[in-house]
Amino acid sequence: MNSKVRDEIFEVWEHIVFDLRTKVPPFRPSEDAYAEYARVKKLYLDGDKIPDLSVNEVERLLSIGWTQCMYQEDYQGALGYVNQMRAHPLFSELEDILQNEWRRHACYSYCYLGKEEAAIAEVESIILSYGRGYDSHCAGLAHSLPPTQPAHPKLISLALHVLKRKRARKSLLSRLEREAVTNGDVVLVFDEFRKRV
Repeated sequence: MNSKVRDEIFEVWEHIVFDLRTKVPPFRPSEDAYAEYARVKKLYLDGDKIPDLSVNEVERLLSIGWTQCMYQEDYQGALGYVNQMRAHPLFSELEDILQNEWRRHACYSYCYLGKEEAAIAEVESIILSYGRGYDSHCAGLAHSLPPTQPAHPKLISLALHVLKRKRARKSLLSRLEREAVTNGDVVLVFDEFRKRV
């Protein structure tokens, strides 16, 4: 791919994804930024043009689409971008950190679609595959769920796995082993654990 195309894709990514991650909320990308994304996407990502892009450039373009959908609360559209990225024949050649980013994207897409079990499965695959460095994803998922809702047994099990691996005190673990644990309880236990570390 030539550097002009790479630079053009990066510039659009920077104005949407990077700015959303680094600017003070409630930052929203401009309509001009979204219009530029639509133009670049049509130019480089339509149909038979995909093979002309590296998997990293496809990843960058699709991450813009996922981000836009999430901010517009189009969670089904966001999941469509996840599925498109995972279906790319070279997805497995992306760096691990980018593959995990797409698992995280899937998790939050499922979470906001109300598909809690699928969201938990994504986080579990990250944590079990890549270890301690990704344990915070469990707390992040719990934060994204309604706090008064009963916690899914798989979320509780995953939280216990993470906390035991981090050698949390038994008093914290016991708060997740009782009956009627809510998502808010899981969040509180992780918050309390972080304060003690």
